[in-house]
Amino acid sequence: MLTYERIQLRPLAQTDTALIIKWRNDPQVMRGLHRSIQLTAEEHLQWFDRLQQPKELRKKKRLEFVIETVEGQVPIGTVGLSGIDHEHRRAEYGILIGEERFRKRGYAKEATIALLNYAFGELNLWRVYLRVMPHLEEAIGLYTRIGFIREGLLRNELFRKEQFEDVVVMSLLRPEWERLAATLTPTGLTERRWPT
Repeated sequence: MLTYERIQLRPLAQTDTALIIKWRNDPQVMRGLHRSIQLTAEEHLQWFDRLQQPKELRKKKRLEFVIETVEGQVPIGTVGLSGIDHEHRRAEYGILIGEERFRKRGYAKEATIALLNYAFGELNLWRVYLRVMPHLEEAIGLYTRIGFIREGLLRNELFRKEQFEDVVVMSLLRPEWERLAATLTPTGLTERRWPT
């Protein structure tokens, strides 16, 4: 488990299924997801089974974590890395804050910082990138403040609700993160032990 200020990240568990379904099917959350149809429990459990393979951490292509508050261990969302490529040292970042009362309160920023420290430190990645829809201006603002650089626009990348939508691509390189990390994490990480 990794703890940073008000949040801690723990590996996603099968017992989180009901929460994941609730969060991912929330209309507000779905505005930011690439998927525009409701998620079923069966689909999630099939995806979760695939997530468990391979067992060895350094061979995994995807890591998904539940964001919890340090105080009370309240689950509030998920954050993760997908498409992890150890040869080219890159991965795609994704986050959702599922509990409405915890949105716009800085928890996404803390979870992002914690995950980036892990991605660049423990996984030794060189590049972390993300894809976000242009209408999510607050999310783009957060990513920019954390250090992500806008690389471009994927035109008509998604077909959601009977129309095409563009997607903004942003990335952060390890040297850029190292320059920024000292200003973003003044108290540093309080714990860096992860399950193998």
